[in-house]
Amino acid sequence: LKQTDNLSWIGLELQLFPIRPYGNLTDMTGVLLALLAATGWGINGVLARVGLRDLRPNTSTLLSVIASLVSLVIAAFLFQGELQPFSLTIMLWFAIIGLLNFPMGRYFSFLGIKYVGVARATTVQATSPLFSMIIAVLVTGERLTPSILIGTLLVVAGVVLVVSRRDEPSDS
Repeated sequence: LKQTDNLSWIGLELQLFPIRPYGNLTDMTGVLLALLAATGWGINGVLARVGLRDLRPNTSTLLSVIASLVSLVIAAFLFQGELQPFSLTIMLWFAIIGLLNFPMGRYFSFLGIKYVGVARATTVQATSPLFSMIIAVLVTGERLTPSILIGTLLVVAGVVLVVSRRDEPSDS
């Protein structure tokens, strides 16, 4: 039986958050975890902007990657009993993620923050759902639903609106 929170408004019933179990988690738990990650990335942008006042993006990226590596090694040591075996193929996929996300992604993110400010750079980074959607459909075979397509296009439209406005100076 699928649990849902519904809102009845002028005779229309809207399904707000369908909750589907996934292991020990639900979709809502996944959404809340994603919001927590987004909060961390938002804080990251502001802290990067402060650090980029005195450092170049390449130095900032190096320091950030080193701090991440140290944190990862500590976490792997603490949770070693919870790590599961993995294949070479899976290791290669995550190696690609590590290469794209950490050094390259952070470097380009820090460059963007340095040149156009936190608000504009992180807003442009919010187009990632567009790329995720396209790649997920092509690579993993995820089904593209109308709500995912429309929601993603609205996000991108919002980004275009923010970036195209020239009446507000960036904080760079």
